[in-house]
Amino acid sequence: FAYQGPAGKEGRMTGVGPGGCDLPKEVFSTLRIEAIPSSDPELQETCTAAGYLPESCAAALRVFWRATSDWDGHVTVTQGDTVVAVVKTTSDREGVLLRSRGYAEAVLSVGTWEMLPDGSFLSFTEYKGTMVEERFSFASPDSRIRVASVRSKGGEEVTVASLTTETRAR
Repeated sequence: FAYQGPAGKEGRMTGVGPGGCDLPKEVFSTLRIEAIPSSDPELQETCTAAGYLPESCAAALRVFWRATSDWDGHVTVTQGDTVVAVVKTTSDREGVLLRSRGYAEAVLSVGTWEMLPDGSFLSFTEYKGTMVEERFSFASPDSRIRVASVRSKGGEEVTVASLTTETRAR
């Protein structure tokens, strides 16, 4: 999680998507990521609902976002926040990833994570109707590259694929 840095730092994100479109489309996002204590009420609720103790979290964050896109020829603005909890299980390099609001579906999500030998962070989450795989590569302390794919539950069809670069604003 080297990208997050000090609480309250913001980054600009541009992405290409959705999968299968003729031309790259842009999304401009502002992210604010804050470390939260194990006593945070939403973190406690998220952990309890997923069957984990808030004290078992190696890291707990609240991520706020505001995104502007023009994918369909008209400007769309979305915003929200989620609590993210990283729980170590069998080792320091893998575990469970909890989100109070998921990436692909706006419900509590429980996935897995792994730190790869090259320093990339890989997460995999199954939802009711989709499966999401995300890989975060850290190009520098202030930039990361995120590749994500959203697949149908059976895994046969990719519904969205994205390549995103994110740079922390100073």
